[in-house]
Amino acid sequence: MNDKRSGVRKGIFRTIFAFAFILYGLLFCGSRARADMGPKPSISLTVVNAPQDYYIALLWHGNAGDNSELKLETVDEESIMKYLEDFCWNGWRYFRSPVGYNYYCSNAAGSYGFSYMVPDPFRVIIIDSDGVVYISDELDQEEYNASCTLDVSTGSLTENRTDKVLGRILYVVSCYLITLGVEYLIFKLFKYPVTKRNIAGFLIVNTITNLSLSCGTIILGPSAGLVMVFFGPVIEAAIMLIEGIVYAITLRDKDGQKRTGRAFLYSLVANLLSAVLGVVVALFLII
Repeated sequence: MNDKRSGVRKGIFRTIFAFAFILYGLLFCGSRARADMGPKPSISLTVVNAPQDYYIALLWHGNAGDNSELKLETVDEESIMKYLEDFCWNGWRYFRSPVGYNYYCSNAAGSYGFSYMVPDPFRVIIIDSDGVVYISDELDQEEYNASCTLDVSTGSLTENRTDKVLGRILYVVSCYLITLGVEYLIFKLFKYPVTKRNIAGFLIVNTITNLSLSCGTIILGPSAGLVMVFFGPVIEAAIMLIEGIVYAITLRDKDGQKRTGRAFLYSLVANLLSAVLGVVVALFLII
């Protein structure tokens, strides 16, 4: 009977290991390198208290020149384009991105997106249907992918960061709880006894490694995704090794003995699964 149970447990471990290893490989190694791969800075802009119809574009601080008149006599696509190309106001000039849209006509939602390359700091220029020109305050954005609001009536340009901060907190908490849940499940499958020593080692090592990895991902910001594509396996291997060493020292079987090979196998299986689930969480939460 014991041999039969042992065989079932080994089969479960092999299935979990194979499943986790395949998913891990697909998630971390499935990306194809491109010359222009990786995240790009962006600005999502919401405009409030604006004229009914207008054109909108970004300004960057360039070379000084004679200030442009903040009024157009004729408002059409051709005159707008020429005005923006020649525009200068206290050294601020029209920003042209290498790709994507450089300026927009107004829409009902008052929402606009500028990406690939964006100025930092920047201002916003608005030209209404009567040719009146509005220039916003200067904003030095904090976020790589900034979400901003422009109040045309006051010229106030602000960055909205609350949702991103909450998303990061949720990401850290979710990854930590998922890691504890998954690795405790594997802990039980390995038939480790629930003793103060075992649980203390389990909690301490997972708290240190998981929170360090999650916080490091946030600090790296958008480049974290690119870093994990290339170095994810190396980082996870280092964590597996560290946890394996700690488990080999702290974990005891029911007979009170340390078993190094079993501890490293537990670390390998548990970390493969939690790593896969951590990537899934990162895909659905804003970091």
